[in-house]
This record gives sequence, structure tokens and C-alpha cells, in this order.
Amino acid sequence: MWGEISDRSKFAYESIGTFVPEATTFLMAGKHLPYLLCILNSPMSEWFFSKVGTTTGVGTVRWKKFTIQELIIPIVSPVDEQFFEEQVQNYIDHSIDTQSFTSSVNKRIYSIVGLSDEEISFAENYYPTML
Repeated sequence: MWGEISDRSKFAYESIGTFVPEATTFLMAGKHLPYLLCILNSPMSEWFFSKVGTTTGVGTVRWKKFTIQELIIPIVSPVDEQFFEEQVQNYIDHSIDTQSFTSSVNKRIYSIVGLSDEEISFAENYYPTML
């Protein structure tokens, strides 16, 4: 699920079927949700979305469904898919902290798409660090 208006990508994984009754909150369903959570929250996707997305006029991004559909999402192997599922579950279970989770999934994403060190640095430094 995600909110339409946000300063950054803020996708969340909700596995128990709770409905969020709010006009600008959206739900996504499908088989690959843990992987999508990881890639949609990645710095690489944030950068790409900044190129295809729209803003509110004051700099806040509008994470509209039709523009999210424009994102390029690589198809991953079953081994990679399992990795993302395990990482999300470990994060939900509090087996890993936020920094470890973010670091491990982003490294895997960068490896999958073949980003150079320079491209990784650019994507990770495109937005200021969130506190």
C-alpha cells in the first residue's frame, strides 16, 4: 500500500488484509509484493519516478497509479524472489533492523540491474538522507 502524496517513496507491506479507508491511500495485490516493496522503496526507483512522476506544485511527489505503472521493474529469478521474501519477513519479525534491511535489499537490486558504483552513488545521494 502507499499514499499518493509524499516527499519520498513510502510503500508498505500489509499481509493480513486490513483495509485502509483513506481517499489517497492505495492497495496493490499480487504474487510478488515483497519484491515490489523492496524495489519501489529503492533509491533507484525514487530517482526514476522523479523523471516520470508528477508533483503537487510545491515539490511533493504524487505517487499516482498511472505513473507507478511506468516504472521499469526487472523480472527476477526465483532465488532473488525468495531473497526478497525472506528479507521482508525478517524485517517484519524484527530479526533485522531498518538499516540492515535497506542495505541488503538495495545491494541485491543494484546487482540485479547491474549498476556501477558511480550509478549507485548517484541514486543513493539523489535525495537527502531521511532521519
